[in-house]
Amino acid sequence: YNPDRYIVDGHLLIGILSADVDTSIYHFREAIKLFEDIEDYEAAAAMGSNIVTTYFDHRDFSKALLELESIKKHILLMDESSKGYYGVMARYYYQKNLIYKKLNNIDSSYYFLEKSIEYERKSDWLVDQEEVSKNAVAFAIEKEQQKAIQLKKTTDFQRSVNILLSLLVLLSTFFGFFFFNKRKKIINQNGIISLRNEELSQALRRQSLLLSEVHHRVKNNLQLIIGLLDLHGKYSGEKGNGSLLVEVSNKVRSISLIHEQLYGEGDFDKIDIEDYLTSLVQNFRELPSETDEPDFLFDIEKLKLSIDTVLPIGIICAELMSNSVKYAAKPNAKLKISIKLETNDDMQIFTYKDNGPGYNIFEGDKVNGQNEKSIGLYIIHSMVRQLKADQFIYNDLGAVFRMTFLEKRTSRV
Repeated sequence: YNPDRYIVDGHLLIGILSADVDTSIYHFREAIKLFEDIEDYEAAAAMGSNIVTTYFDHRDFSKALLELESIKKHILLMDESSKGYYGVMARYYYQKNLIYKKLNNIDSSYYFLEKSIEYERKSDWLVDQEEVSKNAVAFAIEKEQQKAIQLKKTTDFQRSVNILLSLLVLLSTFFGFFFFNKRKKIINQNGIISLRNEELSQALRRQSLLLSEVHHRVKNNLQLIIGLLDLHGKYSGEKGNGSLLVEVSNKVRSISLIHEQLYGEGDFDKIDIEDYLTSLVQNFRELPSETDEPDFLFDIEKLKLSIDTVLPIGIICAELMSNSVKYAAKPNAKLKISIKLETNDDMQIFTYKDNGPGYNIFEGDKVNGQNEKSIGLYIIHSMVRQLKADQFIYNDLGAVFRMTFLEKRTSRV
């Protein structure tokens, strides 16, 4: 009946079933040539998509992108009003989305995913319109057939009655049509509003999903860095270098905890400061130390702050805990650390205190035995400036660090 088509199907099946990449691609290309000969560009584009999938499955993303560009020549020859055109375009952009996602180009991946959904929606709309048209034609034909049968069965009297009834129906239709149009407009407007709301909801879900994935990946990458720093610190030949690597690891961990909490809660605007500082202290307790584990006293209000506010607080707190373990521990005395965060009107007050010997404020340029130009104090001062905060350092039965600041306002995600 159609031997050319059988040959095309044969190439398609061999291309699908072959385990060899080159063999598969050869048969797909043979199928493309046959479809081009009969000007079936939709099928030719579909064969091109199979080649893209083959390259993609074998992680040859550059060739997959080149093959996608070659599909464009078939798309340009297709009828844009056909159902197949929108389906091909939807698949074309969806494959681009997958490739850029594998290449870790999230922005491009998200853009092409949007384009794919747009053409898929157009394809669905076209199918619905065709179905409506078919149903309308079928209904009209059936209606006319019923009229013909009825006319054959009726008598002259019945015809007169039908004419009278038809006039009444026309009058009713005339008056009903006016109200029907108004109702139709209202229904159409409601449909458009519902569609827009659904599109916005889908966009928000996609954005939340992508943002959650970003925080998850950042957290994983930071955990990898922490693991590498801990590993190098453990096997470092020089004790000073090992200690330095552990300190750097602790600072990175304070940042990682933020992304972990953002990913876990799904709230990308605010972070529960009490949960965050509790997790930070717990991680600090788990670090290997030559001294006894300190006792911690918390007095933290239950509130959520922006990520731009929490990040500097976490880095400051990590650095202060590290300093306390280094300089505040006394022989035969338990190190106690107090962390307090309270709100006074719109102002936040952060207070950190230990029961060590206190700051050597009046001894040259050293604070608590630490040079003011050291990296630790430089980090603390940098974070204080980032918060635009006022800091106070004094002694009160131990070292006290107090900081007052306003929450940093950031635009919503």
